[in-house]
Amino acid sequence: MKNIRIIVFFILSVNMSIKAQVVNIGEMVVNPNTVVGIVSDFDNQLSGTVLNDGEVYIWSDFKNEGLITFSPEQDGITVFEGKEHQKIEGNGSTGFQNLRFNKSSSEIPIELHTEISVALKAYFTTGIVSAEDYEGLLVFEKGAAHANTNNSSYFDGSIIKNGDEAFIFPTGQNGYYRNLEIAATKEVISSFKGSYYYKNSNEFYPHSNKAGAINLINENEYWVLERLGGNANAILTISWDELTTTPSAIAAAPLEEIHIVRWNADENIWVDEGGVVNEYEKTVSTPISVSGYGVFTLARVSISGIVPCNKLVVYNAVSANGDGLNDYFKIDGLKSCSDGNNKVQIYDRWGVKVYETNNYDENGNVFRGYSDAKNIIGGTKLLPAGTYFYVLTISGGSSSQAINKTGYLYLN
Repeated sequence: MKNIRIIVFFILSVNMSIKAQVVNIGEMVVNPNTVVGIVSDFDNQLSGTVLNDGEVYIWSDFKNEGLITFSPEQDGITVFEGKEHQKIEGNGSTGFQNLRFNKSSSEIPIELHTEISVALKAYFTTGIVSAEDYEGLLVFEKGAAHANTNNSSYFDGSIIKNGDEAFIFPTGQNGYYRNLEIAATKEVISSFKGSYYYKNSNEFYPHSNKAGAINLINENEYWVLERLGGNANAILTISWDELTTTPSAIAAAPLEEIHIVRWNADENIWVDEGGVVNEYEKTVSTPISVSGYGVFTLARVSISGIVPCNKLVVYNAVSANGDGLNDYFKIDGLKSCSDGNNKVQIYDRWGVKVYETNNYDENGNVFRGYSDAKNIIGGTKLLPAGTYFYVLTISGGSSSQAINKTGYLYLN
C-alpha cells in the first residue's frame, strides 16, 4: 500500500490588533514538486514537525520550537520572500536542504535570532541577514555552499563551516561584503567559525602591541576565525578593497609588504602570519597554515632587504614531464644574492610541507615536482598537479639581512 502523508496545520482567527498566524502542532509535509506559500506569521510549536521536500515561501515572521527538516535525497528549498521586515527565531532544530534569502525592503530585512543549518546551498539573492545583534548562527554542513553574495546581500554575524572542504565565509557588515576564505583541511571532522567586523580593532587589540616587523595595521576592519572541531589547521585568504573598507595605505605598493596578521591572545601582541599576494584578485593568503586562531586583519610588514638584489627572479611554473621546458622550480640570481646560503620550502594547498632543502640549486638540488623523502607525507613521489606555495629564505650575498619571499607555484 502506498504511504500517504497528511499535512496538519491550523490557522488561528484573531482580532484586528494581533497579526494572524499559521500554527503547526502536528506533522506538516511538503512533497516534491509541491509549492506552499505562508503569508501570515508561521509558528511551528514544540510538538510540530515540518518536512519540506518541495518549495516553501515565507513572507512573515518564522518561529520554530519543534523540528524543521527534509529528506536528504530530495532537493527542497525554503525561501524567505517579500518586502517586509522578518524575524527567524525559536529554540527548535531548524535544518534546510536549500535556503534562499530574497528580501528587498528594509536596511536589515532579516533578523536571525536562532541557529539554522544548510545542507546544500544558501542563495543570498537579495537582502542582508543580520545575526550579530541577535545571537543568531548560520551553519553550513559538510558539502554546503552559497551563491550570489555581494554588498547588498550577505550574512552579518557568525558562521560555522563543518567539513574538510575549502570554504568562503559569506560575511559582511555595514553594507560591505567582506569574505574570509579557508583552504581545504584534509580532516572531515574540521569545524571553523568565522565572522567579519567593520570596526577598528585597536580598542580591544592595541595596535601598539605588535611584532617588530609589523609597521601599519588595518584600522577599519578585522575578521575572527575560531577552530571548533578537529586538529587540522587552515590556510587563510583575505581580500582588500582600498576604495571602500581597507585603508589605501595598507594596499599600497610594494604589494609584497601586505601580510595577514593575528592577535596572539596568549602574549597580547599582533604577530605576522605571512602573505602571498594575488594582485589581480586583490587577495592575501598565508603561505602555510596559520599558527593560531582568533582575530585577523591585514597589515604592512617590513620585508628585510625588500630590494636587496635585483638579480633575483622566481619562475613559478613547473612542468614535470621531462620535455626540457620548466622541468624544475627555477630561481635566477640565487648565487649572486645569497652565496648559496638559502632555504626553499614548498607547501600544498592544505598547508602540508611537501619539500624543503637548503642551498637550493647547488649540484642539481632543485624541486622537480616530487615530494622530499624527508617530509611528513613520506616517500619520494610525484606530486599531483595544482597550486602550491613556496617560501624562499636567503641571506648573505649583496644583502646584509635575511630575505623572506613567498608566492604561488603552479605544478602541471
